[in-house]
This record gives sequence, C-alpha cells and structure tokens, in this order.
Amino acid sequence: MEYRFIKTGAFAGKTVNLGGYQFVEGVYTLGPNKDGVSPSPQDAASLGDYLGKCYEAYQEGSEKLAAVLAAAEAGVAVEPAKPADHGHTDEARARRTLVAAALVKLDPENDEHWTSGGLPSVEAVRALSETADVSRADIQEAAPKLTREEAKKVAADPLAQ
Repeated sequence: MEYRFIKTGAFAGKTVNLGGYQFVEGVYTLGPNKDGVSPSPQDAASLGDYLGKCYEAYQEGSEKLAAVLAAAEAGVAVEPAKPADHGHTDEARARRTLVAAALVKLDPENDEHWTSGGLPSVEAVRALSETADVSRADIQEAAPKLTREEAKKVAADPLAQ
C-alpha cells in the first residue's frame, strides 16, 4: 500500500527535497520498503502529522488537505500547525519560507546569483525574496548544503537530488 502526501504552500507542485523527503511535483509517496513491507496506517498517520507541521504537506484525501486547498482557493491564508519543539517564532518561519522560495529561483548560470566561492549571493536572495534583511545565516539555515555546483546538478536532472 502507498500513501501520498501533497505539498502546499511555497513549494506546492515543485520537485524538492525537504528534510530528506523527496517531493516530486509536490507529491511525496510513502510506499513499501526495500523488503516489500508496506507501511501501516499508523505509520502514515504519524508521518502525516510530521509533514503537516514541518512542511505543510498533507495526506491525499485527508480533511486537512481539503481544508488547506479550499482556503487557498478562497484566498485565505492558513497558518500551518507549528512544531512544538523548534521554538521558532512566526516571523522566523515566514523569513525561512521567503528565503527558501528565493533559493529555488536562483539560476546556476547567472553569475550575479552566486559568490566567487559558489555560495548563494546574499544580495540575490534579498532581491528574489523581497526581504531586505536576509543574512548569510538565514540562507545557511534554509539550505545548508546549497552551492552553485549542487544547483547545476539539480538543473541538469531535478530527480537526481
């Protein structure tokens, strides 16, 4: 049995790896392991709670997904459930979302988007996120392993992440 989780928010419909969960066109699939053992409904429910709180991804067919999609269609912002143990403020979460969305827009072929050391340009991320006070620390927190070379690999083959 497989369970699908649909990404909403900034990366809805995008192919992206979030916390080790590979979303392909906005969908993460939890299926049988390498030994062919299918996940239990309890496993799917636990993962669904985690993905909803941390990444705004909800199990396909769930009431929560339906509510989030309906709210988005109506133009109403829905605050995702907050992880209790991270201690981040709403402002910090919003900043991370803006920074992450800007990082996805970086062009590995555009020299202005990268430093000479291959890191994302703070100025480019500021411009793309429309957030004047983005810092190197914000970028590192959002994508600690992002380099120009990694971005080139992803651009060449988005599924090779």
